[in-house]
Amino acid sequence: GRVMDALEANGLAEDTLVVFLTDHGGDPVYGGNNEPYRGDKATLFEGGLRVPCIMRWPGKIEAGSRNKALCSSLDLFPTFCDLAGIELEDNRLDGRVLGPALFEGSRWEDRSLFWELGAHQELERKPWSAMRTGDWKYLETPTEGEFLFNLGDDPYEQRNLIDSEPERYMAMKAKRDEISLKMRK
Repeated sequence: GRVMDALEANGLAEDTLVVFLTDHGGDPVYGGNNEPYRGDKATLFEGGLRVPCIMRWPGKIEAGSRNKALCSSLDLFPTFCDLAGIELEDNRLDGRVLGPALFEGSRWEDRSLFWELGAHQELERKPWSAMRTGDWKYLETPTEGEFLFNLGDDPYEQRNLIDSEPERYMAMKAKRDEISLKMRK
């Protein structure tokens, strides 16, 4: 509220893109609740990954509109640069410019995201990894095993589709392995 009050007081409220988001799911130790999504902070289930992202920009983003484009906080930097007319020197960034999603309602069917959580002694956590392309998500946990979800049909990750989608499972796992190997080099 104080940020919005300051923008209003300085005549900037109508010309400023305001972004509100968090970096990961809530922690139940501190009252966080990710329901109805599965998982908590420090997991790669949707409860640990999917976060609210609210953007306000009068005259540019329609009030109350929703967008289901697969986005990441990594997209914010290239988006801000693009909106400010700053050309990036190279294309080594993992993020994408969100303009088409924000202003045209576009979705990227070719978009893939990769997550990896390393071992964490304090949290007594072993490594996790996940790969998402479109609505499909492959996830490997150290305690529960492997999963394949169609988040379009099952956003709360209740149905593991490994047995009914073996080719997709193998392809996504291979893509995860390829990215993971690249990151280690």
